[in-house]
Amino acid sequence: MTTEYPDRPAVPAVSGSVRSSEGPARLFRLDGRRAVVIGAGSGIGAAGARALAAHGAAVVCADLDLAAATSTATAIGGEPCRLDLLDREAVRAAPDALGEIDVLVFTPATNVRRRLVDYSDAEFDRIVDLNLRAPFDLLRAFGRPMAARGRGSIIGVSSIRAVTVEPAQGSTPRRRPASAPCSVRPLRSWDRWACG
Repeated sequence: MTTEYPDRPAVPAVSGSVRSSEGPARLFRLDGRRAVVIGAGSGIGAAGARALAAHGAAVVCADLDLAAATSTATAIGGEPCRLDLLDREAVRAAPDALGEIDVLVFTPATNVRRRLVDYSDAEFDRIVDLNLRAPFDLLRAFGRPMAARGRGSIIGVSSIRAVTVEPAQGSTPRRRPASAPCSVRPLRSWDRWACG
């Protein structure tokens, strides 16, 4: 059997592929998959958790604010979890505590809205810790088991601050390079070269 598209050559169908009669929405189903959304207590994280659940994923709603995570989890039939991204040990332990995860989405970030020269040391440290180190820790913690299984998705969500700076403000540490979306292929390469 082949899948045919009028503007492309015929391609052999892959076992388990979606038939055109099932519609394009079936391509995005996540039934049987488990997702963790960090920052699910509000905003983009809560919206991401709702979207993943709507597509059939079992969603763990993680947030520093357990009450907010519980609210989102209750609304979507998910599981709440408190996770402090500044607690490196908690981040390292999360994959084992949560079980097999197919999708990780993380949204938390921070910024100080004033001139760089006016930042305190503590403010700068928090920006670096939350915007750079935490995504790196998440990529390592969740990426290793995904790479070992040969599948998984990690999605880091960033704001416009990843690519632009407001006038009169210094450049805060960017999260974009640290949280660029990863697929299994880069994880496999990374695992082979950095973890072997």
